[in-house]
Amino acid sequence: MLLMPIQLSRLELYDKVWSLPIHTLSKEFGLSDVGLAKVCRRYAIPVPPRGYWAKVRAGKRVSKLPLPVAAPVGLQELIEFPGPHGRPTEPAPAPEPQHPLIAAESDPADAIVVRDNLRITHPLLRGTREAWKLLNNRAFQWHVPLPTHLHLPLSRPLRPRALRVLQAVFTAFDQRGFKVAANERKGVKVTVLDEDCVLTMRERQRQVRGERKRRGDQSLFADKRPFDLVDTGELELTVEKPYGRKTTIGDGKNQRIEDQLNVIIVGLMEAALEAKDIRATRERERLAEIERERERAKLKQRERARRDRIRRFEQAADAVLRHKQLLSFRDELRHAVGPVDVETELGQWLAWIDEHLNRLDVLTRFRNRQRTITLYHCVSTYSLDRVVAHGFENVEPQSGEDQEMPASVVMTDVPMEGIYGGTACVVIEAPEDAVLPYESVGKARAYRLFRVPVEIANRFDRRK
Repeated sequence: MLLMPIQLSRLELYDKVWSLPIHTLSKEFGLSDVGLAKVCRRYAIPVPPRGYWAKVRAGKRVSKLPLPVAAPVGLQELIEFPGPHGRPTEPAPAPEPQHPLIAAESDPADAIVVRDNLRITHPLLRGTREAWKLLNNRAFQWHVPLPTHLHLPLSRPLRPRALRVLQAVFTAFDQRGFKVAANERKGVKVTVLDEDCVLTMRERQRQVRGERKRRGDQSLFADKRPFDLVDTGELELTVEKPYGRKTTIGDGKNQRIEDQLNVIIVGLMEAALEAKDIRATRERERLAEIERERERAKLKQRERARRDRIRRFEQAADAVLRHKQLLSFRDELRHAVGPVDVETELGQWLAWIDEHLNRLDVLTRFRNRQRTITLYHCVSTYSLDRVVAHGFENVEPQSGEDQEMPASVVMTDVPMEGIYGGTACVVIEAPEDAVLPYESVGKARAYRLFRVPVEIANRFDRRK
C-alpha cells in the first residue's frame, strides 16, 4: 500500500497544536507525543503549557502564546510528516507448530481419569505402600532393607489419594511409551523420548503462628521460631525442566489435581524436547570447537613448517660454507705436508679427510639425485599392520628435540630399530626430489634423516 505523507504549514500546525492535546494529535501524524513536541520546538511553534487542557475542561479562561512570524533560519514554512501509517509495524512471527504428541494431549479422549476405586498395581507404588507400613510399625528395625519405593512427603490421610493419582499417571505413562523408575533420591524418574525427566509430588504446607514459648526458656534446643508449618491436604505435582524452570499443577479452590494431569504429560514432553535441544546445541558447539581447534592446529602447523623451511635452508647454507672452509684447510694441510706415502698413518689420515669431506658435501645430494630412494620408518610391531594399511600419522617433536619443528614422519635411508626392541620398519619407495627438501642437514651422521609431512609420506605405497 502506498503511504502518503502529510504536509502542513507552520500556521496550520500551530492551530492544530492549540486545538487538540499533543498526545492525541501525534497519532494523526504517525509520531509520538515527544516526537511532535520536538518538531514544534525545531520550527519555533509554541505549545500549550502544562495544565492548559485541564483549565479548558474546567471552563477557565486561557490564552494562546503567539506564533513567531518567521521560521528559524534554514527551515522552510512547510512541514512534512510520515502520516499515521508511516511506520508500519513488523508482523508478529508465526507461532512454532506444536509437537504432535503435545497437541494430542488436548484431545478429550486422552484425558487422564482417576477413579475412586482405582487399584494400586504399579510395582513402584506397591513398594511405596509397603515401605510406609514397615516404617509405621514400632517394631521396625532400620537394618532391614525396604522394598524399592518412592520418597513422598505426604501426611497419612493424603497417602491413599496420592497413590491413586500416581497410579493413573503411571498408567498413562505406559500407554504413551514412557518408562518410570525411582532415581537415586527416591524420586520419580520418567524416561520420555529417551530423555530422563524428574517428577515430584508433595503436600503443600502453610505457616501458622505457634504458641508463644515460655518466657525465660533458654534451652539449647528450644524452638524460637514464631511460626509452624502445617499440612494443608493439598497435592502438588511438579515437572523439573532445564535451567531451573518447572511445570506445576496442584489443588486449587475451583479445580483438583485429578482434573489437570494431562498438563503433567505435556510438561514432561516439553522438558524432554528442551533437553534434546540443549544436548543438540551443546553437541554443535562441541563439534564447532573441535573444528576451530583443528583450524588452529593447521595454522600452527603451517607456521611451524614455514619457519622450519627457512631453518633448513639456512642450515644447508651454513653447511656449504663450513664445507668450503674445511676444503680450504685440507688444501693448505696437503700443501704443508707435501708428498706422502699413502700407506703411512699420515697418508691414511689424509685419505680419510677426503672421504669425510665428500660425505659432508650437502650439494652432492642435489647434484647426484636418484630417481627413487628407499626410506624406512620405525614403528612398534603391534602398530605395523595399521600403518601399512591406513597410512602414517604426524608425530610431534620428541623430548630433547626442538619443539618448534613441525609435526612430521621421521624417515631414514637405512633401517632403524627401537632402543628396547619390539619394533619394525615400514618401507616406502619415493622419488628423491619429493623428500630431498625435508632432509635434516648440518650434522654428521652415518645415515640420512628426513622429516616428511604426512600428506607427502602417504602418497607412496607402504610395505613391511
